[in-house]
Amino acid sequence: MAAKRKTADLAKLEEAGTDQRTTRTKRTTAPHSQKTQFLAMSDEDLSRPGATLLSWLFAKANADGYTLSQLAEQLGVTYGYVSQLRSGARKTQHISQTFSRAAAEYLGVPHIAVLLAAGIVQPEDYYDSPESFRQRVDSGINTMRQDPQWGPLVPAGIGRQSYEYKRLLVLLYERATQQTLLPDATDLDDLVQQIQAAEKKGRTGR
Repeated sequence: MAAKRKTADLAKLEEAGTDQRTTRTKRTTAPHSQKTQFLAMSDEDLSRPGATLLSWLFAKANADGYTLSQLAEQLGVTYGYVSQLRSGARKTQHISQTFSRAAAEYLGVPHIAVLLAAGIVQPEDYYDSPESFRQRVDSGINTMRQDPQWGPLVPAGIGRQSYEYKRLLVLLYERATQQTLLPDATDLDDLVQQIQAAEKKGRTGR
């Protein structure tokens, strides 16, 4: 009788152990959507020129639930290509036209926006005198400081910030106040007409 009870007890223990193992397995198995890792960039990654483009692409990939490999596939390149851009081994300023156009299509933005984010084209390139533009950014910051409405909102340490940061603030300030602090940008339609006229002159020789 005691032997039968002992056998029954052992059977219960084995059954309980099996149930516990099954439970543990179920707990550690997460749905596929939960296992997807978000694509992020370190402070070092973000400090590199052209990091804005990668940050933009990663944000879209995260929203779509894509891995780095899936993002690369969407852009028509290899995993290694995107990894090299992320690490700085490959410069975003040197990306190909094919890649930049694929990125523009994936992001749903004009191609020029990708070139700006990659650092291939600078905002100063829209102006007749890039150097004059740069000098007037600091002048624009001083104008913001003296503004009775906006001046109190200007951070005290803004002078120590990067040129790119100050440039953005001045451009936003211009838009908000309808003031002109920086040189007028070249009209793109005008520029296209100039190029077409030059091409025509080149064909005719006059």
